[in-house]
Amino acid sequence: MTVFRRVQGDINDTIVPILNGVEDLTTATAVEAHVWLDGEPAETLTAIVLDATNRTIEVELGAVDGWLSDAAPNTWYVEYQVTFADDTVLTWPAGSPDIIMVRAQGAPAVP
Repeated sequence: MTVFRRVQGDINDTIVPILNGVEDLTTATAVEAHVWLDGEPAETLTAIVLDATNRTIEVELGAVDGWLSDAAPNTWYVEYQVTFADDTVLTWPAGSPDIIMVRAQGAPAVP
């Protein structure tokens, strides 16, 4: 599990997770991130493969009208879903989802 700390209202922000558990992402045909709050799906975010060999992806948290611009200050959970050329679909992380901690503009950062 990785914790990403972000500020509500920021635009053009991204996160860059590494997806472990497969050799590489060379045959990936689609990547997306699913954000959850209180056990309920909240948003599907666009993602791309940055480095297939090192299994690194980049998730867009939103432009001017994107998810992070409106995300309520809270602890959000995120999972990444990759579809491969053979139509298999894998979801990461296999254990606990990653976390995006969103705080309000001007609020103190939580360690």
